[in-house]
Amino acid sequence: MIPVYILSGLLGLILLLLFSSVTLKISFYDDFKVSVGFWFLNFKVYPEKPKNQKPQEVKKETTGKPKSKLKQLIEKNGLQDTLSTIFNTVKIILNSLNKIARHIRISRLKLYVTAANGDPALTGVEYGALCALVFPFIKFLQDFVKLNERGADVSVKSDFLSDKPTFKLDTVIKLRVVYILKFGISALIQLVKE
Repeated sequence: MIPVYILSGLLGLILLLLFSSVTLKISFYDDFKVSVGFWFLNFKVYPEKPKNQKPQEVKKETTGKPKSKLKQLIEKNGLQDTLSTIFNTVKIILNSLNKIARHIRISRLKLYVTAANGDPALTGVEYGALCALVFPFIKFLQDFVKLNERGADVSVKSDFLSDKPTFKLDTVIKLRVVYILKFGISALIQLVKE
């Protein structure tokens, strides 16, 4: 009888693991941050902690805070081109994931974009271009993944008094382990066949 209890306990644990979700958190306010979580474990993916540095050296570096790569891209290419590149990359990734993308759940999506330029006329043009970029992408997400409508808050605004556009993102993406394994096994089978 004891082996039956042990086996049923192991089976229950395996099922619990398979139907648990891996959580990906992405945020961009002042800095770009990415972390991966599973149950109570949480791993910071980006930015990485500097290795083999003394605490005094780290303090010196943090006083003159360098800009994140995403902020540098926005300053160099503009907000519209940067968002276009990001959205196209996300579309390519989701299309390559094929059937597994249908099981991806976006439980929280907070996206705030503000068009701003020194010239009010250009701000109006940029606002229209950003609306034409952001809202079709949100529609694509609604059609392609499971997007929680209650957890979604998307806003595109224009600021005629500012000369710098703003972009803020906070999202939580979940995928169950069983679908990750399914995708991994199918990809492995395709690699072996070729």
